Amino acid sequence: MKQIALLSACNDNYGSLLQSCAFQHYLAMLGIDAEIIVYTGRPFLKQILRLFNLPLLRMKTKSVYREVSCKLFRPELQRRFQCRARQFERFRKDYLHIAAPIADRAQLLLCPDRYDVFIVGSDQLWNPVNVGTDFFTLNFVPDHRLKLSYATSFGVDRIPASLTATYRRYLQRFDEVSTREHSGQSLIREIAGRDVPVVCDPTMLVDRTFWDGIKGEKPLIEGDYIFCYFIGPRPDIRAYAKEFGRKTGLRIASLPHIDEYVTADADFGDVQLFDVGPAEFVNLIANATYVLTDSFHGTVFSVVYEKSFFTFNRFRQEGKGSMNSRISSLLQVLGIPERRIDVEVDMKHLDELTIDYDSVNRNLSLFRSQSVDYLHKLATLIHNRS
Repeated sequence: MKQIALLSACNDNYGSLLQSCAFQHYLAMLGIDAEIIVYTGRPFLKQILRLFNLPLLRMKTKSVYREVSCKLFRPELQRRFQCRARQFERFRKDYLHIAAPIADRAQLLLCPDRYDVFIVGSDQLWNPVNVGTDFFTLNFVPDHRLKLSYATSFGVDRIPASLTATYRRYLQRFDEVSTREHSGQSLIREIAGRDVPVVCDPTMLVDRTFWDGIKGEKPLIEGDYIFCYFIGPRPDIRAYAKEFGRKTGLRIASLPHIDEYVTADADFGDVQLFDVGPAEFVNLIANATYVLTDSFHGTVFSVVYEKSFFTFNRFRQEGKGSMNSRISSLLQVLGIPERRIDVEVDMKHLDELTIDYDSVNRNLSLFRSQSVDYLHKLATLIHNRS
């Protein structure tokens, strides 16, 4: 029996775990019993790449300062973060089939002896900061093993020139490649000379019924509310959301301090939630009146549950290394690019921006169908592998 390894993101991140859950589930529906493998090593090369990524370095330096300040002066927040971490761990145990962690390079090099097929996907696994691990690149996998990619994202719309040769080498070794965004499609064509399909995020492969079974029946919050899910630190977006709350007369439910301690989150939200895992995250979107977010998966689940939503730029600038392109690509495919807004938009016109979900669902159905066809192609390759 073929052994199949799935390389996917399993860190404490709502979108990462939800897409891993959906992808593993859908593969199982195709008769592919894939086991998620996780590499916990921190190679020296990855640290060097992070040091030379100046925008990331500036962001991380500020992040470390905020984290240290939080631990020293806000111990009550640390307890709440630990509560959130336990929810993530519970979700992993309940919904994901994960192999024992791979701790070092020596163990990693033994994987091709155990697995016949390696599938990379989805999420921002080909972001430049991840290349140094040589994990999601599959450089540790020999040529005779089947190497596949589904909806793998770069997370940025440009690759540093210093990494172009590295990307070209591993992208040309994959037997099949697909990506999640049109910007990724362009990058692969430019760097590796390959024409590859754009396919939907795994969370959109399954329908709402699947997510209903995970989120539970009872709403976490009773009554009408605005759910705000902001990962970035921008205070102006939160100020805009507060004003939207005053305009609509609705409470704001927020998930504060997602990736780090964010100063602007300290007094943001009428209801601040910490004891929330991926299942509860879906619940909060499903039962919200409005959703305001700067998140790709916050946008995805708003569409799945046909919410009135607005997606903001996580960062003000579009420049080099911008992460906004993945949301733009999704909204363009769905035919609703106007749902991506920023604080310059006059709030009094927001209620006029209604969503024709009949049209959106037709676009989503077509996108899903094309993606499923591609997955069936991968399944055939796997099942026919001798």
